[in-house]
Parts: sequence; C-alpha cells; structure tokens
Amino acid sequence: MAALMGKIRDTDRAKRVQHVFDFWTVALGLEGSWHVSYGFVDSINNHTSFAEVHQNMPYLKATIMFDRVCLDGSTEQELEAAIVHELMHIMLSPLGQLIKDEFGSGALAADFDNALETCCDGLAEKLIYLRHGKASAYYDPQLPFNSDEKK
Repeated sequence: MAALMGKIRDTDRAKRVQHVFDFWTVALGLEGSWHVSYGFVDSINNHTSFAEVHQNMPYLKATIMFDRVCLDGSTEQELEAAIVHELMHIMLSPLGQLIKDEFGSGALAADFDNALETCCDGLAEKLIYLRHGKASAYYDPQLPFNSDEKK
C-alpha cells in the first residue's frame, strides 16, 4: 500500500475529489453557510475509516480529511458515499453540539454518536439514490463508514 500511496500525489487526489465535493456542497446548500474544505492524511484509525470531519462550530468551518490509502483504493461510488456521509455530519453538527453541551461525554453522548452514524449513513444513501436513481451500487455495508462498528 505504501508503494501505491507514493505514486499518487495530493494534487491528483484533489482533482478526483473536487467535482464530487463541489456538487454536494452546492446541492446541500453548505457553500453559503459553512466554509468546508478537505485535505489528506496518511491514516485514519489505521486505515479503517475512509474519512473524518473536523469542525469549528462557532465559526461554521469544517475540514473533511481523507485517508490516502482508503481514497486511493476506492471507487467513484465509494468516494461519493464518503463525501456525502461526512457532509451529513456537518449538517447535523448543531444537534451533536447541543447533546454534548447538555449531557457531556457520558453514555447518552456515546449512544447519540452511534445513532448519528446511522443517520448519516441512511441520509447519504438516500441522497445518492435521489441523484443517481439507484442505491445498491453506492451502498456497501462492508465499507467502514457504513459498517455496524462505530468509532
């Protein structure tokens, strides 16, 4: 995997991500309210997660970080599913912040995080279905962001 990672440059990765990222940030109305960017990292959870989002709620800024190895080995459908899933996290983040503010980081917050993952998966699948008219080619329960194992 390291050999593959060395042959693909981040500029090439960005070209691959940009058109899907642009489509969905505009389609979801995020470009007018949030400042959303993306970047690439060597590993997220030892290559078990395709992407993760880092948010700064008061300033409505978010960065989606892609695991280079996962991204380089993904299909276009998997890439789109990852982008939409992470954008769902951004859209639902005010709700998550409210839960954390009210209940801290206890069991309720952990249960909420698990429920949020399920919601992001389901919403992403449905939105992609609406765009392409088919869901099965875009939803794979074996993908890290669709699995039953939560972070």
